[in-house]
Amino acid sequence: MKLQIDIKKVINLLAKDIYDSPYALLRENLQNAYDAVLMRKQVDTGYNDYRIDMCIEDRKIIIVDNGIGMTAETVENNFWKAGSSGKNTVEAQKAGVVGTFGIGAMANFGVCDKMEVRTRFYNSTKTIVTSTELEKISLTEECIDTQIIDDATLPIGTTVTATLREGEQITFDGALTYLKPFVQYLPMPVTLNGQLISQKRYLDTIMLNEGNTVSGEKVVAGGLLTYKLQMKAINYNNGLVSVHVTDICKNGEPLKGDIVLRQDMGSIYGLRNGFGLASVPISSNFRWGGVVNMTRLVPTAGRDSLTRESVSMVSEIITSLDNQIVELLANYDICDSNPAFLSYVYVHADRTMQLGGRIRIQRKPLDDRIQLMTVQPQMANRNVMYYGGHDEKIINTFANENTFLLTLGNDSVRRNIQLRYLNQKGIPSVPDKVTILHKYSFDELELSESSIVFRIQYVLEHDYFINSAKVVYADISHEQPAYVEESGGNIIIYLARNAKSIMQLKAVYDSDYTVYDGFIKDYVRQHLYPKLSNYVPSSTREGAEALKRIMHQKEDLFTIEREEIGYAEEVIKDYMSGKATLQDVHRASASAVNSQRQHVEVSDVGSVESVMPSVSVEPVAENVAQSQEAPVDIIAMPPVNNMDIYTDYKLLKTNEAYPALNNHKMFLGLSDKLFERYSDFFLEPHTTKVIWSTHKIVYVFTHASNQVSMYYDIDLKIVLPGEMTGGHPIITTTIITKNRIFVPVIPEMYQYFDLAQNQGKLEFYVRFDPLTA
Repeated sequence: MKLQIDIKKVINLLAKDIYDSPYALLRENLQNAYDAVLMRKQVDTGYNDYRIDMCIEDRKIIIVDNGIGMTAETVENNFWKAGSSGKNTVEAQKAGVVGTFGIGAMANFGVCDKMEVRTRFYNSTKTIVTSTELEKISLTEECIDTQIIDDATLPIGTTVTATLREGEQITFDGALTYLKPFVQYLPMPVTLNGQLISQKRYLDTIMLNEGNTVSGEKVVAGGLLTYKLQMKAINYNNGLVSVHVTDICKNGEPLKGDIVLRQDMGSIYGLRNGFGLASVPISSNFRWGGVVNMTRLVPTAGRDSLTRESVSMVSEIITSLDNQIVELLANYDICDSNPAFLSYVYVHADRTMQLGGRIRIQRKPLDDRIQLMTVQPQMANRNVMYYGGHDEKIINTFANENTFLLTLGNDSVRRNIQLRYLNQKGIPSVPDKVTILHKYSFDELELSESSIVFRIQYVLEHDYFINSAKVVYADISHEQPAYVEESGGNIIIYLARNAKSIMQLKAVYDSDYTVYDGFIKDYVRQHLYPKLSNYVPSSTREGAEALKRIMHQKEDLFTIEREEIGYAEEVIKDYMSGKATLQDVHRASASAVNSQRQHVEVSDVGSVESVMPSVSVEPVAENVAQSQEAPVDIIAMPPVNNMDIYTDYKLLKTNEAYPALNNHKMFLGLSDKLFERYSDFFLEPHTTKVIWSTHKIVYVFTHASNQVSMYYDIDLKIVLPGEMTGGHPIITTTIITKNRIFVPVIPEMYQYFDLAQNQGKLEFYVRFDPLTA
């Protein structure tokens, strides 16, 4: 029996790996033409009229180049032979060719049914004409017609003429749009039906060239990675930064090419000798966009991405660049306005004094903004102090003819930097103790204010089991919206009548009573619970023990599946106690048996507002930072409870930043099995930590008592880019409905759960298990 191959089906399968659309035929043949031009430039010193012309005529595609051309041997053994490439030679690599896979002409037949190739090698007089049709292709019989014309007047180079199959269509507008990212930066003329579509200079289109800019240069040397960088930043607004990186070397070896980036360009695109390859999925504090044009970039066989080695190389350069650009930017006053710069200084606390000197702070009573580097314990014969609040009485008291009062910014990032810097300089803070200035009697309250008092006390009693709370309206110092104190065994909660949150509750009471209860619960959770957590019984050890008993009863029903979890539980326990690393966690979870496969399709995606209707009428946050990373000293928080709603959605999204949801814009539904077994756990106050590396995202939820934890391990089908490994706590924003539990997706992971970027469908495995002390 002989092994038989259906060559036409093989060709179709081969083409599907390359041709994401019929237009990919243009890209592949254009790339071959460009490589031919590069190879001729390498060997023909008199060659300077290089060009590529493409023409679309109905179903006929014509690509003409005046590059190196092909010999008869090259035509037969490389062009018409899949799996063999003539571009893996030393000469071709020196020329900087783009293609090296050797797919050959056969893949063109995925979208066309006839091809003709006319080619003349640059130092030959012979033109070789070959052609065939899809129906004639055979592995056993001669199927390619060949003709040789010996005529020195015929043009040097190659002309490929392809006739599309019936039903396939390529239009001029479609071709123009498709080819733009691949050809716009080619340094030679490329025309489409006579229109020039190449020779743009990315340095001109990406690098900032406005008049009102500041510029700086730096040579980075002394390490394994060396390069020269030029920075230009807009000298107003948010201090937008662009950068040009040249003369790149690694371990002393030059990496041919350059990098041009700007903060507002959206994404980074990889080029090789100017030819577009694919996006480079790099995470950066500066959220760079632009191009990386380097001969060391290599596309995958499917052409839709770059190899892992290529991405890792670029990631290493950009990580170094981020560290260097902040040092350069720190020399200019505009750094105070650049959010990425501020974020970098915030994260790298040890570099605050080195980088933060030009960051400004408000000074009272002069009401000006001065740079931190100018701050001294005494300035202009006045003592200097700082204040972190907004109480005008305190500001007016301490900002006087004897004292300058520095007031910390409202933004948490700027505020944290200012606080560190001032503490390092030994600047004292204003004595600060909240006091109750006046209490209002019940008779002085409006109907809506009385209702708020009763509803808050009801929620505290029934949802948090606090029976001894008394709610009182008062004037509170330091502009505090609420204040909690314990007196004689009772908890007293003071509310400021003019607090924005209270005003909003009153407005909802008057205008939309149907969502009033939801707003009261959100207010208690978001504004009061952090001040009351020590008084909530479920946060105590006794509450944890009761929860353990409930969970243990359910565990008995799932003994077999519990045994499938492997040893991940012990490793995560070690990680939480500091005895294991992130890598240990991911190795352990990778060895466990897949507990459940999760599918998310377009129909499974809904809006946050559909599940949490109360948020749709609350104000959204402005100038929200990109990261929802929580402060280090976070406290356990109860869930956002909406048990009246049933939903089939598995992923929730919103374009708005809602304070009640801590500005998270994407929420992932946990598995149905977890809901059935352990939903009791998530009803209790808990903290949330997210860890990620390779293809893993692990959530660790810990009960307020620190006696019980739960881990939820997500095993993605794709690998996270480069050395993308990390972890941090986030403010707990767990949403619980009648049938599902949702947890926030952190901004770093948005793209991996975005169906628009994943062909409209997600599939991943999950594992979960409680961790009890």
